[in-house]
Amino acid sequence: MLEKYNVEGHYKLKKDYTCEVCDGDGGHTGEEMTVKKGTIFQLSGKSWITIYDGVKLDSDNEWLEMDTETFEEYFEGVTG
Repeated sequence: MLEKYNVEGHYKLKKDYTCEVCDGDGGHTGEEMTVKKGTIFQLSGKSWITIYDGVKLDSDNEWLEMDTETFEEYFEGVTG
């Protein structure tokens, strides 16, 4: 299933998303952050390994990793 997301593209949050904050080494800090609906992220087609065996998305200010089920619930593709 992951292969269908292994292409470059932009994706927009359909609703606010709250997640754990990680430090520079990928360890959980015990803090949470909420990313607001409408925030645009880029999914890179480059090879990468995620903590959750899912997708990695980057924006200008942050990055997210999540499983594909969560990705499908919270994101939609941006065209144009």
